Amino acid sequence: MAPSTLSDKGEASVKNPQQKQQKGLGPVGKAITTGSACLTLACTGPQVRPEPPDEPCPSGAVQAMAKLDIDIGDTKRGLLLGSHTEILSVREGWTHVRIPSAFKDLPPNALVKGRLLLGGDRVYGRFTQAQEYEGTRTWPVCMELEDSDGKRGLELEPGSTADTAKVFNSVVVRAVDRFK
Repeated sequence: MAPSTLSDKGEASVKNPQQKQQKGLGPVGKAITTGSACLTLACTGPQVRPEPPDEPCPSGAVQAMAKLDIDIGDTKRGLLLGSHTEILSVREGWTHVRIPSAFKDLPPNALVKGRLLLGGDRVYGRFTQAQEYEGTRTWPVCMELEDSDGKRGLELEPGSTADTAKVFNSVVVRAVDRFK
């Protein structure tokens, strides 16, 4: 039987052999023991988010891009959030990319607006509206964010967390007929 002790409040506590052994392990041993317990009990920790699911383009976006002479697969470089800072901290939600030069019949400095989604080890961007930089004209579009290597989404940079990603601001947008 395990030894019992009496606390200052008169309550008895029983130490089992595992508690005795853990006491002598020190901080590193306790961390290893706790970590292995989490593995066997499926403790939750930082989770990797799944990639966003496929979804259709907004109604009329493919037709509007055709009127702007933008074909499916066309790409253009831009600046995320219009920033000249090389690495940005971003969160999931609404954003824009400024496209400095004309994108076919889309005027220079146009903004493509949409949302950022965190998934896997990347940040994905789905843009559904283009707007003149200085003006009120808008067009529905269907464009995805890519990195400079043509991979969908942006790779997370060191210092990213589960809810805040660090990414390069220099991006590519690609005209698509469906978000993948």
